[in-house]
Amino acid sequence: MPFCEECDKYYTPTSLGPGGACPKCGRTLYDTGDEQDDRPHIPWHFWLLLIAFALYLGWRLVQGIGWLAQHL
Repeated sequence: MPFCEECDKYYTPTSLGPGGACPKCGRTLYDTGDEQDDRPHIPWHFWLLLIAFALYLGWRLVQGIGWLAQHL
């Protein structure tokens, strides 16, 4: 939470002016690029589910090719 030493007040990032400046004195308190990550974090269990799904579809493809080989 940004704190302005000149105004002796805490501010929320949404209450700051453009560029993270204090609304009263204009001093830069918060750099919007430093603390915010543009890329959201993807949980590990999503990747696990994705790998399991790919393995399942791969196995179903093998089964489908085997079925086609038997019936043609």
